[in-house]
Amino acid sequence: MFSSARVGFLRTSSRALSWKRIASQLPLQAPAYRFSTTSTVWGAKNKTKKGGKGHSNDRNAGHSPPDPNLPQASQIIKEVKQVENKLKDCVEQFGIKSAEIKQGRASTAKIGQTRINLSSDEGVQELKNICNIQIKNNNRTIVLTVFDPKHVKYINSAMLAELSVTPQVDPRNEQVVNITLPTRTADSKKELAKQVKHEYEHFRNSPSKHSLTGIREEMMKHLKKCHAGGSISHDEFKDFTKDVERLFKKYSDELATSHKKIEKSVLQD
Repeated sequence: MFSSARVGFLRTSSRALSWKRIASQLPLQAPAYRFSTTSTVWGAKNKTKKGGKGHSNDRNAGHSPPDPNLPQASQIIKEVKQVENKLKDCVEQFGIKSAEIKQGRASTAKIGQTRINLSSDEGVQELKNICNIQIKNNNRTIVLTVFDPKHVKYINSAMLAELSVTPQVDPRNEQVVNITLPTRTADSKKELAKQVKHEYEHFRNSPSKHSLTGIREEMMKHLKKCHAGGSISHDEFKDFTKDVERLFKKYSDELATSHKKIEKSVLQD
C-alpha cells in the first residue's frame, strides 16, 4: 500500500518538475510587436497630393493632360458673350415674325413677293420691283404706286387673284392703286393669336439651334466637353454654367413679355 502511494507521488512530482523545466526555458513575457500606420498614412497623403480629390480647383487633378484643341477659360468668356447675342437675336426674330403674322395679308414683305405676269416681252416680275408698296390705316389699306402706268392692269388682275379683293385705281392718279382689306372677325383674330403662340413656342422650346432652348443646350454641351477635357476647372465650369442659365432666363422672360404684348394687340385690333 505504501509502495503504490509512493510510486504515485513520485510520478506526480516528476510531472511537476518537467513543467517547471519547460516553463524555465520560455521567456517571462511574450514580445510586444509594435504596429505603425505611418507609412500607410503618408502613402495615402502622397496619393491625394498627386491626383486625389483634395484639390478640386486643380483642373488636371486625376485626369490626363488637357486637350489642346479645347478652348481655355479666357476664350469661353467670349463664347458666353456670343451666346448672349444669339439669345437676343432670337427674341428679335420672334418680334419680326410675329409682326408679319399680325399684318396678315397686309405684310409688305409678302405682298412684295407676289409674282405679276406682265406682257410677253417683259415676262414675270415680283410686285416690289414694279411699284412702291405702303400699308396704311392700321393694316387695312394697301397703297401701290406703280412705276409704269401700263403695268396697272396686270397688277390689278394679280392682286384680285391673290387677295380676293378688287383693287381700286385712284381717280386723281392712275398710277396709284388702293386695296382695302376686309375687317377681321373674332375668329380670324383668334387664329392669328394661335399662329403667334406657335411661333413663340418655336423660338422658345424647339430643338432648333436658333431657339432659346437650342442655343442653351448647345452651349451646355460645349462646356461639359471642355470640363471633361480638362481645359476648364470644375469651379470654372460651374461659373460658366450659371452665366448661361442667367442669360437663358433673362431672354426667356423677354420673349414671354413680347409674346403677351403681341397677342394682346392681335386680339384687340
